[in-house]
Amino acid sequence: MGVVTGSGFEVDVVAFVERLAERLREDGAPHPVAAAVALAARGRRRSTPEAFAGESGIDPGFVRRVEAGEVPFADLPDGLTDWLDPGQLLQLAELARRLDAA
Repeated sequence: MGVVTGSGFEVDVVAFVERLAERLREDGAPHPVAAAVALAARGRRRSTPEAFAGESGIDPGFVRRVEAGEVPFADLPDGLTDWLDPGQLLQLAELARRLDAA
């Protein structure tokens, strides 16, 4: 659950990614959790796909493929997941396993 703190509003990342992944799945993305993680990672930096790719050391074409839902969660590079803590990664990996199979 999101929490209001002294520095602003803290978002429940897993819940946010899950909601976004559900929408992406409804839109036909084969790997919606990976896409949602990538979109959230880029959104945190308020970057364009190209700027985010450069900052993360990832090929811009790969970032676009991930955001389109074409890349499985297990194939995401550290630059797209290093902002998540281990517990969040585990929860999102399980979510990806369930939604990618659906």
